[in-house]
Amino acid sequence: MSNYFKVEKNGKVDVISFLFSELSIDSAEAVKNDLYSLISEENKFFVINMGQSNFLPSIALGIVVCFNKKILTKNGRVAFCCLMDQVKTLFRITRLDEIFDVYDSVQDAVDSFTV
Repeated sequence: MSNYFKVEKNGKVDVISFLFSELSIDSAEAVKNDLYSLISEENKFFVINMGQSNFLPSIALGIVVCFNKKILTKNGRVAFCCLMDQVKTLFRITRLDEIFDVYDSVQDAVDSFTV
């Protein structure tokens, strides 16, 4: 169990809901380790719900990009949902919106998986 997010199963998709508004550099390593521990052959389809996060520092962007790379090696997929305006802008500026599928709601993101 992580102090930084909660995970709910929705079929074969794990919905990860971040529980922080801003990720500090001090907690980034713990978040990374907790996220990576979720990856397995059975758990490789993820939706990351950003509904409570209004800012992501560059270290957090690196974590989600590396998380995605690990998922891709398992033939999995990561989608994002519920991005606040500031995070949407950050995704657009960094072009992460071209790497990740981004949805308005958790249900839309979950429905995008054909597993």
